[in-house]
Order: sequence, then structure tokens, then C-alpha cells
Amino acid sequence: MSIYLVPGRSGMVVLLLLLACGLRAQLYNPQKISCHYILGELHLTISNNFLAGKHLSSQDKISTPYHEYALECYGSLTTISILQKDRYTQLKQHAGTFFFDSSLPAQVQQNLKELFVRIERNDTLLREGLLSKHALPFIDTSVYRNDNKPVAPSLQLVNDSLQVGDVLSVRLYDGTGKPVIAFRIRRKWAYTQPYLCAFRNDSTGNTMHFIHQELFRTEDWVKNHSYADWPAPGLELNNREFKAGSNLTCHFRPESGKGDSLYLFRLISPGQAAPQWTKTDGKIIIPALAHNTQYQLEVKYADRAGNVSVYSFYTPAHWYQTLWFVLSAGFIFFTAVVVTWLLYIAGRNKRRLRQQKLEMQVVYSQMNPHFVFNAMSSIQGLINDGKIEKANIYLTGFAGLLRAGILHARKEWIPVTSEMKSVESYIALEALRFNFKYSIWVAPDIADSIMLPPLLSQPLIENAVKHGLAGLGEAGMLGISVSVEGRDIVFLINDNGPGFHIAPGTKGQGIALTNDRIALFNSIYHPLSISLVFNKRAEIGTACIIRYKNWLEV
Repeated sequence: MSIYLVPGRSGMVVLLLLLACGLRAQLYNPQKISCHYILGELHLTISNNFLAGKHLSSQDKISTPYHEYALECYGSLTTISILQKDRYTQLKQHAGTFFFDSSLPAQVQQNLKELFVRIERNDTLLREGLLSKHALPFIDTSVYRNDNKPVAPSLQLVNDSLQVGDVLSVRLYDGTGKPVIAFRIRRKWAYTQPYLCAFRNDSTGNTMHFIHQELFRTEDWVKNHSYADWPAPGLELNNREFKAGSNLTCHFRPESGKGDSLYLFRLISPGQAAPQWTKTDGKIIIPALAHNTQYQLEVKYADRAGNVSVYSFYTPAHWYQTLWFVLSAGFIFFTAVVVTWLLYIAGRNKRRLRQQKLEMQVVYSQMNPHFVFNAMSSIQGLINDGKIEKANIYLTGFAGLLRAGILHARKEWIPVTSEMKSVESYIALEALRFNFKYSIWVAPDIADSIMLPPLLSQPLIENAVKHGLAGLGEAGMLGISVSVEGRDIVFLINDNGPGFHIAPGTKGQGIALTNDRIALFNSIYHPLSISLVFNKRAEIGTACIIRYKNWLEV
């Protein structure tokens, strides 16, 4: 029970007492509604099946200012009673609105026998005079003393049926002729739109049994008089959830005084055209509700215009139709596509890298026969010159270089110390044959752990000896230096020979293979890169510069 206390007008305090209407399952079961006016010791009650207070009406027929309460009722039978109570009086059964006159003391003496009444119906006087002469005494069973005995008889002012549009006016005066209170009660038409009395939902899934059961069900409570006068669409069915696959029946109130009531209804689902209206006698059966569907049931009277009663309900989606599943599946699918694409790109890059490394090994393997061919030519030259001892020394050194080349053939990187050891061994062999001088210098800040591609400089040193120093003898000078410039390592090959020029028709195979190796390296190991530059100086020979870019950390 909820109680609301709000200030009224002209000293009245309104106490709204809401009692829970009995609900049996999904069933509307309203009680009689009353308005109670407490004026000191006077207790006046107005009752109807459905009674609603509106506002203070204009006092068009009252010269003395006092409250005239305007009420609306929808039931035909209206009763008005009054009693004189004391502090032991109790209300045992009641529902509705209470009005207290806070300007009067609670125990003010009022005598029913001294009150006068005037009753009109549609502005036609029904009776007027002393209340005791124009009201019937009766025992009101809803009013008791605290010893559980009935109170003294109440007086019944009105017990009459009103037609739609009738206005009942009741005014009370005290013994001096001063107005006490007045009411204007108008009956309105309750059947402005279909009224939902009850609905049944069966989730067993046995559709045929449910339909058979509902078709032959007789619902006496649907025809109960307590439903007859209530306005509005009845039982609320607003966005209610039902189990998918279940069955639903809606029962609508028959019209008062009519044997059969005909309705039109249609069931609308989103994404579908609105169906045609279908006739029904007030019982609507909706079998096998579909999954993940929002329904809207519209019902109206078949034989006259009126408001359409609208009810909405829905069934939940399958687990795979829910938003979280769709979002999760979309995320998983998107992630799978992205991962697959990244794996494909990584695989493609890996295959490309493997292919490029194989190509680099092919180029490196092509350099070995070239080196062997030039070395054999050098050995043959020593033998032809009768320098057998030097030829033997050269052959021994060549064997060591060939062994190192085989060991390095499958390696992408070798330490700078190993590279410089191979360079020094090769230069020593070439100096044995051509008798030139050489020097090798490595900057002390170059760590031994720095890695370089194997024997990249060998063809370039060979080219400097062949084209620059071969005819100079002891006057020839070859300089090798390895230094650091910023993040780069610079490998300088410098000779004092006349330089070289590749004649038309020759391939310059050693330099060409070196350029191929550099190009393949640059395509694989970004941001590392290698550049090769030749600088021919007219007076002091030729310089060949190999720059290993971004090789060192800052």
C-alpha cells in the first residue's frame, strides 16, 4: 500500500490511498473505487465501478463560495452514503481517494439530522430538504468500530444507475443554510477502445493442444461486471518478452449489454507489410511465436469508430542472432582476415627473401670460378717465368684462400677480422707474383664483432692489381684502409696505377658480379645498404670506395 500526502486548496488535505488491485496471473481484477470526504465527524462516500476525480468545477449555481468537486464515472451504478463517526470508527474495506478538511477540528460536532440535501439529475431536481427525511438508513458493512461491531446506521443519499452523459449533482447545507460540500458526477462512455482483460502464455511448445484448449475455454471472469465500466486499453502489454516457440492468447472484454462483441485485429512484424484486419469475438490466439521478432498487436471495434488498442511484445533472439555474437563473430572474422593477410605477406616476404638469398649465393658461387681462373692464370705465369718456388708458395696460399671461400660460401656474414685476414692473404699472393708494395690499415674503433658480407672486396682488389699495378713492379703501391664515418664503415682500395678501362665487347665479370651482389643485398637488408664508387685520379691512380651505410649504432 502506497500513501501520498499532498496539500489541497482552501484548507483541504488530500490523502491518496492506493490499494493493490487483485491480479490472478495475467488478469485484471479491479475493485470498486470510492471517494471519501472527511469533514470533522462527517464521513461521506461516493462509489462507482470506476470513479475519477478531475478538478474543482465552476460554481455557477452557488452564491456562497465553497468547494464543488467534479467527478467522472464510467459504471452505471453510483452510490453516495454518509455517516457520523467517532474515534473508534474503522474502515475495513475501502479503495480510492480520501479528502480531509484540515480547517475543521477532528472532533467537531456535526449532526446528520441538522443537514439538508439537494439532489439534481441533468439539472432536474430529484429531492431537496432535511437529510434525515431524504436518505435511507442502512448498515454499511465496510465500516466497523474497533470492537469489530457494526457502526450505527449510515444514510444512503443516492443509489441510482446513470446513463452515459447523465450528470448527478449533490449539495449539502448545514442547519443555518450554509453550503457544506457539493459534487457534480458525470458518467462517460467506457467503451472507447477494446479492453484487454487477460492473456495466457504457454511455453510447452504443444501448439495444437494449446489451441484446442483455448478454443473451448469458458472464462467467466472475462464477463465479470467489475470489468464492464473500466476505460482505457485494460491490461498493459508493453514491450513484454515471451519465450520463442510459445503460444499466446489475448482475451478482450465483451461490451456491457451485448451478447457478442466483434473486434478487428492485426498482428504486425517489422519488415513486413501490415496485414489485413481480421474479425474476432474477443479471443485472439497467436501460436508458435518466432525467434527474434518484435510484434505489435492492434485491436479495434468492428462495428464503429474508436481508438485502436495497441500492445507490443517480442521474443528473444537465438544466441547466434544476438548483438554480442554478431559483433564477436565480426571481430573474429575481421581478425582472421587480417591475420591471414599478414601471414600471407610475411610468407611472401619470407619466400622473396629466401629467393634473394639464393640468388646472392648463386652470384657468390659465380665469383669463385672467376677467382679460381685468375689464380690459376697467376700460377701459370709464375711457372712460365721459371719462378717455381714462388709458384709453390702461391699455390699453397691459393689453397688456403680456396678453403676459406668454401667455408664462407653458405654464410651471409663473417666478422671483419676474418674478412681482413682473407684480404691480406689474397694481396700477399698477388704481390708475390707482381712484386708490388701494399699496406693495410683498420681503424682501432672498429670492433672485431662487426659483421660484413664475405669477400666483397676481393674482385675489386683483383681489378686494381690487374689494371693498375701489374706492370709497375716494385714501383706499384696498393693501399687498403677501413675507417668509420658517422654510422658508416668506409672500405678504401687505393692504387697508384694508370687506372682501368673496360674495352668494348668485354664483360668486366668481376665488377659486374660485385654490383649484382650489392643490388641483391640492398633489396634484402634495408635500412642497411652498400654503395660502390670508383674515383680515377690522373696523377695519383684510382680509388675504389665501398661504403657500408648505417652499419653502426649511434
